[in-house]
Amino acid sequence: MTHDEDKSEQQAVRADRGGVGFLLNQAARAVRAQLLEDLRHHDLTHTDFIIIRNVLGAYQGGVGATTTPQVSASLNIPQETLDESARRLERMGWLQVSVKGNQLELAPTQKAVGTIPVIADAARWTLERALNGFSREEIATLSDMLERIIRNAGAET
Repeated sequence: MTHDEDKSEQQAVRADRGGVGFLLNQAARAVRAQLLEDLRHHDLTHTDFIIIRNVLGAYQGGVGATTTPQVSASLNIPQETLDESARRLERMGWLQVSVKGNQLELAPTQKAVGTIPVIADAARWTLERALNGFSREEIATLSDMLERIIRNAGAET
C-alpha cells in the first residue's frame, strides 16, 4: 500500500467515525476524564475546584476573604448553589466560611493553599502528556485552529 493509499484509508476510517467532530469530542473527553479523576482523588468536583481556586486567587491577590455574591458573579454560578457548595467545602476543610451581614464570606484554608496548586500542576501535567510528541509549532497551530472552531461555533474564548 502506498503512502497516499494509506492516508486515504485513514481518512475513510475517520469519516466513518464522524470525522473531525468525533475526534475533537473524543480528545476532549479523554483529557476531561483524566482531569476529573485527579479531582476525585480529593473528593472534589470540577465546580468545587473552580470555586476554591477563585477564593484562593482573591485571597492571594490581596483582596483577602471574598463573599459568595462576588464569587457567584465571577463564576456565573447561582447564589443558592454557591452558598450550598461553600458550606459543603467548609465541612470538607477547603474553605473557612463566616457570616457577614446577610452573606457568606469565604477564605481558603491551609488545606486549600497547599493542595489546590498541586492539583493545578497535575492538570497541567495531564495536558502536557496529552500533547506529548507535538512540536511547539504544531501546538500553536492546533491552538489557533481550536480557537477558530470555538469562534465559528459562536462561543467565547
